[in-house]
Amino acid sequence: MMDIEKAIEIISRKTTIPNEGESFSDIEEAYKIATASMQKDVYKTCEYGNGFYPCPNCGESTTEDCVNAGRCSSCGQAIIH
Repeated sequence: MMDIEKAIEIISRKTTIPNEGESFSDIEEAYKIATASMQKDVYKTCEYGNGFYPCPNCGESTTEDCVNAGRCSSCGQAIIH
């Protein structure tokens, strides 16, 4: 699994041509990591149930405080209710 710093380095080069020691699958993985990160910034709605708001991304139960803060405390998903 590629780390976030490596993904940032690959995407920052603004090319899809791999450097020496990299492959096209490395480029693809970097873009998948970036896409997953950006998707967490798109607000998703939490539905209240059983005293908690389950995160629509990871399913962890979040509290009113997390919803008011706008982020899941487990995965960082942007959330609203």
